[in-house]
Formats: sequence, C-alpha cells, structure tokens
Amino acid sequence: MLSGFRRPAADFRVELSETTLRPGDQLKVRVSIIPKEDFQARRGRVEIVCEESFVDDLRTTHNVTTSGSSTRRYKGTRIHSRYEKVFMGDSTMRRGLSYSFDVDWTVPINAPPTANGVRVDSIDVGIAWTVTTSVDVADAGDFHDSQELSVVAPRAISNAPSSPLVAQNTDGRCALTLTLPTGSARSCDTVDVSLRAEISQDMRVSEVRAELIRVEAFGLHVGKDYREDLVKVDGGLTLRRGESREWRFQLKTGQVFAPSLRTDNSVVTWLVKCVLARRMRFDARIEQEIWVGV
Repeated sequence: MLSGFRRPAADFRVELSETTLRPGDQLKVRVSIIPKEDFQARRGRVEIVCEESFVDDLRTTHNVTTSGSSTRRYKGTRIHSRYEKVFMGDSTMRRGLSYSFDVDWTVPINAPPTANGVRVDSIDVGIAWTVTTSVDVADAGDFHDSQELSVVAPRAISNAPSSPLVAQNTDGRCALTLTLPTGSARSCDTVDVSLRAEISQDMRVSEVRAELIRVEAFGLHVGKDYREDLVKVDGGLTLRRGESREWRFQLKTGQVFAPSLRTDNSVVTWLVKCVLARRMRFDARIEQEIWVGV
C-alpha cells in the first residue's frame, strides 16, 4: 500500500523538443512514465507560463526610537501568457508497462522575450517562461517537473530599422553626427559605429570613446545603466575651429541576457553613446538607441 507521503516508484521523464523558441514556433512536450509498482493516477497536466517580475511598490517605514526611516522594495508579478493541457485523466498505472503522452504548444505571436535583469535588492526581475508538468497520484506523493524555456525575438525584426540610423547633436563647440549601419543587433554581435565632429570652437579633447549601454527599468525601480562595452580610439587632441574629424568604432554586445523590451511594467533599452571627453570642461556627447535581441 502506498504512503500518502511517498511518491510511487517509477521512471518519470519530461522531454522538450526545443528549449529556445521564437514566436510562432511549435514545442512538443513528451511525458514518459514507467511504473515500478502499481498506482492510481488521477490527472496529468502540463502548464506553460510566461511571468514578469518587477519592483511593484516602495514603502517607507519610520523608527520611532531612532527617528530614522528606511525604504523597502516589494516584488510584483504579472502573467503574460498561460497555457494548460490535461494529457491524462483517472488511470491505473501498471508495473512494468510504459506510458507516453505528447502535448503540442505554439508560442504566441506577441510573446515577450525571456529577460534576466540584474537583481534589485533581493528581488529577481525579468521575464521567465516555464514548463511545469505534474501527475496527481491518489493517496501518495505526486510527480512534478519544471523546466525553463528561452523565448527570443523573431528572425525578421519588424520593429528594428534595417536602414542606417543617424543621430545629430549640435552645441556651441561642435556638431556631432553618429551613424549606425543598421538599427539592430543580437547576442555576440559587433556593432559598427561612425562618429563625425565638425568643430566650431577650438577645443582640447582628452579622449574619444564609444560605449554600449543597457538601461534596465523593471517596475518602480529607477532605470540603471550597465556598460556592456567601451572602446577608446583617440586622445590628447587639439581640435581647431573649422576642422572636421571622423572616427570609427566596433562595439561588442556580448552574451545578451536582457534584450530590448517594453511592457506596461518594464523597459530595457540599449544605447550607443559617443563622447569627446574634456578635462575640467563639459564633454561633447551624442547617443542613439539600438534594438538588441538574443
């Protein structure tokens, strides 16, 4: 007789046809059970959930004794997508037999991408896709399995410009033009950058650099910058009025864990920034947003 706490002896395995998918792709979940003793299964279920985690609330508490105060962040969640399929009803599972069940699922066209943000205090933020499989057993412990999926952007990026991106910024010292050959990049890509400066006032430049910056804002957490790459190409310059100079950079995206995204609660933005740095003076700066996926 089975104990209410002990799970039946059986080989229980869940296999996913893919672990990285794009919107519109199909996933096949195969559940295999080989009992080593008889038991009664009441229901088998597969659930596929997309959950977003973010900073939902900031609360300030006051200490009467010390007259001090502290601010604490609280976690919020939102379910973007939930799919549930019952693959088995009330069944007697016989020792020595082999049982196999298949569940098919198609990634929604509007599926948000998987994103692993940088932890905010003790809160894990981002977007996670999880496949959870369970078999409810009568009068005994149940079978459970949980696996993560990675959902990435479509191969054809409709929201990212394919033509060159051009940004311009002019002040009293110079006019800067930043050009990117394309408006998108992916994990481990190289981003080509061209910077042109037309000088309207003599200026000394200590260094010329380009940076690839990721800005994360999950919920009420103030957006924070994370530098993914930095390239310095020149320095110790004296630029004269009427002079024009041009520099070229190559920035690396590296392994992307938090791609470009925008939901009602979270925003991840990638920026290319170029700087003409000046000691003891305001720097000349220009930036351009770029779409970055996995």
